Amino acid sequence: MLTKRISAYAVAGLLVYAAAATMMERRARKALAAECDRLRWFAADLSHELRTPLTAVRLELEDAAQDAGADVASLTERLLPSLDRTEAVVTSMLLLTGRQAGDEGRELVDLSDLVGREVASRRDPYPVTVRLSGQVNVSAVREQMRQVLTNLLDNAQRYARCGVLVEVSRHGGVARMLVDDDGDGVPEADRRRVFQRFTRLGGHRDHDGGGLGLVITRVIAEAHRGSVEVEEAPSGGARFVLRLPAA
Repeated sequence: MLTKRISAYAVAGLLVYAAAATMMERRARKALAAECDRLRWFAADLSHELRTPLTAVRLELEDAAQDAGADVASLTERLLPSLDRTEAVVTSMLLLTGRQAGDEGRELVDLSDLVGREVASRRDPYPVTVRLSGQVNVSAVREQMRQVLTNLLDNAQRYARCGVLVEVSRHGGVARMLVDDDGDGVPEADRRRVFQRFTRLGGHRDHDGGGLGLVITRVIAEAHRGSVEVEEAPSGGARFVLRLPAA
């Protein structure tokens, strides 16, 4: 009788152990599948960020190859902005993985001048209204500031209905740049998540290539001892606010 009881307890223990092992295996598989999905999103976003400048370089080189009398100096001048943007993406990825401090190459950057030049050079589907309050200087890596602006403008254009607003101002020792769109906005519960790695939100703000840009923006802002947040714009859309120490 005692032997039978011991056997019954042993079988029950084995069944509990097997059930626990099966549950752990299922959880491990689910976690692995989620991580694979996140890595696929990350790779897709990185490809999106690099595709535009690399495509521009390819088109310029293809045109030059067809022109025997191509002006090398002019070609170089046209290629450099795209190469700068590619380098900025790679540098931001190093920042994202913690492999670069982000202090190299800093200079005095006037955010008002940067915004004015960048907006004038873009061809956006929706008009961009610019409000500048004089010179607003920060100590920053110029190309990274340009990338932050590009990321926020691209994001605003993606969700805007009629137009986008960019405003640069200084408040005491803080330089502020805000970018508004008049779209659906970001729900309050999701306003921190949009800056996290591998995040995909359901609903309207779930477009391909929309994730990595905001992550890079946050990393660049923090590397410059600043911050970036999303609020509700007066139009009801999203307002992204970059704050940096003023120089």
